[in-house]
Amino acid sequence: MDLAKTQLLLVQLYTDAALRERFFSDPEAAGREFGLDRQQAREFAKLSACQVNFFADSLIRKRLGEVRRLLPLTRKALGARFEVLFRRYAEIHRLEMPKPHQNDAISFTAFLEHSARTEFSKMPWGLDAARFEAACLAAIAAGRRWIVRLFRYPIQELLRSVAGPDQAPPPRPRPTLAIWLRFSRSGQLRSFVLSPPTLSLARRKRMRGSDKSSGLR
Repeated sequence: MDLAKTQLLLVQLYTDAALRERFFSDPEAAGREFGLDRQQAREFAKLSACQVNFFADSLIRKRLGEVRRLLPLTRKALGARFEVLFRRYAEIHRLEMPKPHQNDAISFTAFLEHSARTEFSKMPWGLDAARFEAACLAAIAAGRRWIVRLFRYPIQELLRSVAGPDQAPPPRPRPTLAIWLRFSRSGQLRSFVLSPPTLSLARRKRMRGSDKSSGLR
């Protein structure tokens, strides 16, 4: 078996949980997927499943550490569920080149949005935090001239709420448009956040009083 095929199979075993399970339960069948003959598959099956799984888990832990660093707001919003959900994601999503960890973080937020929305049922603003961080990472990527995202919650309040103390009140829904823009490919990245103004409590009370005095309901 040539070196290239050996390396390819090892990478696949370390990064694909379903393949590991198939390979160690039926190495000949799984080996055929990579062009191994019966003898080669049997030789490869002598690998310790325990050692392979240990190394695979160490790779996931490394990915987890990098994504935690890139998505601090999402990590705080999810708490202990962040690692649980990332491991679920990592079992079915491999690293993508180039910039693997940045791509990993962006892909993980997409996974949260499409496959784990119920995790945010008690804190729907947390999903906006994840989407905002993913948009920031995508905007930083070389060659991106502009990105536009619509959020359900005001970004400034959302960031203060998630980044602040745990007892901070959650933000109220308010449609917000965020824009990341470069005037040239090598130009400075600029960002703009547009939200409708909110009424102060005193002003809302005055408006309700005015409505009642005028007979409006």
